[in-house]
Amino acid sequence: MKNYWIKKFIYTNASGKILTKNEYIKSYISSTDFKWELQELEEMEIIIHDNTAIIICKIHDVFSYKYEKYDTQFLSTQVFIKTNIGWKYFSGHTSNL
Repeated sequence: MKNYWIKKFIYTNASGKILTKNEYIKSYISSTDFKWELQELEEMEIIIHDNTAIIICKIHDVFSYKYEKYDTQFLSTQVFIKTNIGWKYFSGHTSNL
């Protein structure tokens, strides 16, 4: 899974916290405190320029964090770059809607 991201991946969450690749994986993927139920991308627009793809969308997330359930919506911008071995997740930013 770690090969999906570039080494210097940076993500800014809706609280304004900046996370590295390892922090993102630990917080949202590997954490036993965080349980995903649903993630829907809505009103998605994909812009491709040369070896860069930008995804702008609304995100609907349903998840539990430390046994408290959340049903939230965000605006998000995600950036991917094309490398010689495929597309890699470069950076992301999510804002409260």
